[in-house]
Amino acid sequence: MIRVLLLIAVAAAADVAPDEAPPTMLEKVAQRGIGRVLSFVLDAPVAVERVRLDREAQVLELKHLRIANPKGFDGDTAIAVETVLVEADPKLLFSGEPLVRLVEASGAAVNAEVDLSHGLNLKKLMDSAGRFKGPKLLKVLPKKRWRIEKGVLENGAVEIATPLLSKQTTRKTLERYEISLMGKDGKGVTANEAMVHVLQSLIERAGLLEGTGLEPLVGLLNR
Repeated sequence: MIRVLLLIAVAAAADVAPDEAPPTMLEKVAQRGIGRVLSFVLDAPVAVERVRLDREAQVLELKHLRIANPKGFDGDTAIAVETVLVEADPKLLFSGEPLVRLVEASGAAVNAEVDLSHGLNLKKLMDSAGRFKGPKLLKVLPKKRWRIEKGVLENGAVEIATPLLSKQTTRKTLERYEISLMGKDGKGVTANEAMVHVLQSLIERAGLLEGTGLEPLVGLLNR
């Protein structure tokens, strides 16, 4: 704790802007923890560039969240989000069923890619998050159940790369939309259940399997 206070004092003395202040120990732990859990759930590398906690406003800010493509796809990144704001009482985040008032993602860039051998990359990520059904995998799954009152996506865009000879790419804008992740009977959802719901809603909202020409192809690949 003393070390953290000294770092903050040095930053202030050097007239460092708030966005450039050294992260606290708690922010570093949150940054590593988010990346580690999501990487395990999605079976793909996930990284967060920076985490900032405003205790007074009860807001956790994630900067530059990046979900890498699953193995077998050309692009490096499947989903990149500029900012994720999480509104919750920090003390409740350590409980077994944390209550989160809001999760707001803005500046999302989604790279939807279809590979002739592996199918749709976003569905591959969703299937990885939904793989926790056997007893062995359930034992290693984080048990915390998150109760998220509202999830919001703002300012999103999807680039769709089709596996044609021309490697055609189309771009679609995602309209603002909201989801609720309170779970059955308001008991919350685990991290993997939340990711399944988020990815499924993203695929549906982006219309990736409707009107894009991908639906029959993905159906064929999944046989």
